[in-house]
Amino acid sequence: MMFRSWLPSVAILFLTATLCFAAKKDKENLPPPPPMPQAQTITMYRGRSIEIPLRAIGRSPGQLRFLIRTQPKFGKLGAVQIIDRKNAVITYIHDEKSSATSDSFTFAVQGPDSPVSAPGVVSLTISEEPPAFSAVREVEFGTVTLGNTKSEEVLLQNAGGGVLTGRITVPPPWRIVGTDTYRLGRKEEQKVRIVFAPMDDEEFTGQLRFSHDIKAYVTLTGTGFAPLAFEPAKELVFPGSADPNRRIATVTLLNRTDAARPVDLEYPENVSGPEQLLMKPHEDKTITLQIAPAFLGNIESAITFESEGYRVSLPVKAGAVRPILSATPAALAFGALASGDHKELAFELKNSGGSPAQLKVTPPRELVISPDPATAVIPVGESRKFTAVLELSKQGGFEETLAIDYGGDTSLTLPVTAEITANTQSSRPTVVAIPEGNTPQRQETPGPIFSLDPPEPAGNEIPPITEFNHLRTDTHEVEIGWKIPAKNAISYLIEWRQVMAPAGDGPPIVKWNEWRGVQTSEVNGSIIARFPNLKDGQTWRIRIRTVDELGKKSAASPTFIISTKVDQSMGLFGWLVILTGIGAVAAAIIFWRKQRHAVDDDESARISALENK
Repeated sequence: MMFRSWLPSVAILFLTATLCFAAKKDKENLPPPPPMPQAQTITMYRGRSIEIPLRAIGRSPGQLRFLIRTQPKFGKLGAVQIIDRKNAVITYIHDEKSSATSDSFTFAVQGPDSPVSAPGVVSLTISEEPPAFSAVREVEFGTVTLGNTKSEEVLLQNAGGGVLTGRITVPPPWRIVGTDTYRLGRKEEQKVRIVFAPMDDEEFTGQLRFSHDIKAYVTLTGTGFAPLAFEPAKELVFPGSADPNRRIATVTLLNRTDAARPVDLEYPENVSGPEQLLMKPHEDKTITLQIAPAFLGNIESAITFESEGYRVSLPVKAGAVRPILSATPAALAFGALASGDHKELAFELKNSGGSPAQLKVTPPRELVISPDPATAVIPVGESRKFTAVLELSKQGGFEETLAIDYGGDTSLTLPVTAEITANTQSSRPTVVAIPEGNTPQRQETPGPIFSLDPPEPAGNEIPPITEFNHLRTDTHEVEIGWKIPAKNAISYLIEWRQVMAPAGDGPPIVKWNEWRGVQTSEVNGSIIARFPNLKDGQTWRIRIRTVDELGKKSAASPTFIISTKVDQSMGLFGWLVILTGIGAVAAAIIFWRKQRHAVDDDESARISALENK
């Protein structure tokens, strides 16, 4: 009975054990679950390739397999490359022709003895990369002979995406052939031709610039080589001369090349020289240039040299022919002249040079020239007439020279000669300062006198000066004074009278000249005029005009006469004669007194002797 009671329990335990063993055996026979692929998002540039990592999540007792389930639409995949047990990489290459901005593909993972996993998605975001400008850093053009050119090509590239646009600039002596603009799309390139055309003999450095980026440039270098050299190198100057036939200059040419070169020359007007030269290699030649003798003016131009495309100009300068002055007559021969009298001679100066003649005259002190040549300028091809007045007081022969400097090569000198004889007329008054009409005067020339002065315009309202006072006179200076005629009197014009010989048989001619050098001052409502540096024993006829604040002149005063005293001093020789005479008289008196004392002594001795007897 007891057996029957525990038998069901045993059966139940047995059945349970059997079922557990069977379940355990079934569990041991099931495959393990696969690792899961890791999804990811990748960013890349259009047209580029990229390595994408393939990863799995989960445990795996062995090497995993990575399987591509779907291919991308806008690119292609390379082969899967295993890195380690759980990682691999694959290369994605985008099709740059596609404009799509995204792409994707899927992959699965399978472990050892495991099923294939569900697919994982790799998403790709595709963007346009920025432009990437590329060009060479330097272009060397080498040495180029002036007159020739050399060109080089510069390759511009956009190694990136997008579009590059801009403008190219180069400095002289480079220039761009064709268009100076560029437009570079994705992976595009453009060639630019640059020409080097040097104009000077020197080394050049410049930069090819691009407007899209101020930091981008290409360095340009080159050297210009002049085939010809000149001496002088900068400017040819003709030396100045007063001889039109001697306006000559020279220039030396040198062929600097290893080949013979013909040289053509072009000259400015009125300059002549050889028109063509054949220069041997490294040969130098000196040529002579001459200005046409008939041309007297100045030249500022250039000589042009041209040789096988090389063309250069050498500046040329030449001053006008210096003034050439001649005098008619060539000498001032006054002949016989009485002491104290004056004589006039007319002479003419002509300028036949190419420049104006500005006169600087150094006359003898006994000679006065009218009009004053100190301010005279004689233009080219013109002449001026002058009058020379000579007045001497010492008898005998007179020989001096009139020196005229006018800017020529040499000064012009005119001999001045005269023979002075004794004056038989009575001596002049020492000082006279009265109106001419109130005192008899010596008639200088017989007959009527004509005046050279033009009709005078209407003067100011200031009354003319009618009288003046003599203040002081000596042998070389006269001082006079007159009252100020009006409040608006500003200055005074003092003129001296000159009597000129007639041109023909007519009467003598009178000319009034301004007396320069008169020193005037105002004292107590009067004007004091001092005439310095005068000749002794001379007489002048003067008149005075008053000038107002507007520059208008009053009517002329009557003609006044001023004279200097005759120098009666004996000079050094006279004093020596007087002193010698005084000494002789003194010596005679002393000698007489000595003789007298000797006679008196003898007489006294004789008387004493008689008394002693």
